[in-house]
Amino acid sequence: MVLLTEPEIPMNTTPTSSNSQPAKTIGELITAFQAESGLSDDEIAAHLGYTRGNIIAMFRLGAMCVPWSKFEPLAELMDVDPQVVLELSLRDRNPDLLAFIKSVQARFQITPAERRLIDHCRTLAGGRAVSPFIIDGRSVVALVVK
Repeated sequence: MVLLTEPEIPMNTTPTSSNSQPAKTIGELITAFQAESGLSDDEIAAHLGYTRGNIIAMFRLGAMCVPWSKFEPLAELMDVDPQVVLELSLRDRNPDLLAFIKSVQARFQITPAERRLIDHCRTLAGGRAVSPFIIDGRSVVALVVK
């Protein structure tokens, strides 16, 4: 049996633009990230598997959409939730698809605390089968790892 400890603080789920307002576009998100990190277009491009930084400038200016396959690497680099990159990309690219995804997602919505608990259980289980249970209806949660 493994008892849970306080989970780590999750990654940034509300990225801000340079004026401390929530980013409204991928361009604002990248600009704010570059201001904080000091990374150049070329350095971000290399992380995403591109040979030239001009593609990052095109993402920032809205001249080109971030490809689906680059959402997770970009989110990882910027330490933001990949859902943020998805939402900012779809806001301009396909608002109807964004609305549909949000309506479906709302049916399965869990609180941030529930998400942390699930993530922590998965980490502690290490890929093994696990059966979580609550002891005496209190705040003690235990995992039985097989």
